Amino acid sequence: MVDKNFTWRTNGPIQILFQGYAQPEFLNAKFQREDEALIFTNGYLSENSRLTMLRQLKRVSVEFNRLHEEDGSLPFSQRQGTSLMPAFRPWDFSFFSRLKRDWVEGKKSGV
Repeated sequence: MVDKNFTWRTNGPIQILFQGYAQPEFLNAKFQREDEALIFTNGYLSENSRLTMLRQLKRVSVEFNRLHEEDGSLPFSQRQGTSLMPAFRPWDFSFFSRLKRDWVEGKKSGV
């Protein structure tokens, strides 16, 4: 039995297992079925907007856990293993980092 609100130890065995095996397996899908979604959105947000978004993602996780508990009373045959993996952080794709630097430098020099 594991508490539903557990947290991983940083670089602990469960986090390492998840990142090495479960995460790649989970993402190795086309996400084209009607009951699947892979949503990746990128943009430039202020700190206030990032904190707002993070609060909303945490609310989605709370709602997922509520539904999981609610559906726990249904027969197992009426439930299916389902995973939700929100991930959110300030990040620039390294592939574009050089282009971004060139663009910002060009703006500063008036090019």
